[in-house]
Amino acid sequence: MLKLETPVTMIYRRDMEVAAADISSIAGAVGEDDNSLSLDTQQVNIAQGQWVTKDADGKATLVTTKTPLAFCVFAAGERLDVNGLGQVTGLYGKYIGITDQVDRSTGVTYAAGDKLTVENGLLTPATGSDPVVAVVDEVIAATNVYTDGLIKFITV
Repeated sequence: MLKLETPVTMIYRRDMEVAAADISSIAGAVGEDDNSLSLDTQQVNIAQGQWVTKDADGKATLVTTKTPLAFCVFAAGERLDVNGLGQVTGLYGKYIGITDQVDRSTGVTYAAGDKLTVENGLLTPATGSDPVVAVVDEVIAATNVYTDGLIKFITV
């Protein structure tokens, strides 16, 4: 989940083809309805709010190791057009967002002012010389929908 607090028209958006490793085939899933928006035969395995980088071919792939070249995904595999085209929209530049796509490992905590890096597609606390992509602006308490709470972040 990603909710932007900065107007999307003020953020640089980058459409990126998704690497084959982050796409699954859907066997026999060709749309038979003439009114369908796409003939989905693939599923992009990247969620809105996760972070991608570019692979050697310039295609979007989930960040696995910490890198300063990271884009938060705005349009992801939850959308028919994304699956049909095999592309995601990554955000680049300075903006404020709210997400649930953060490291929830045991012992990991967040506080306002914490520096964040990206690993395994998720925001996680930065340590030492980790590349910093954002800073925690606010930790939002759990709700019925988001039982682990949310993080409001500002990209750097």
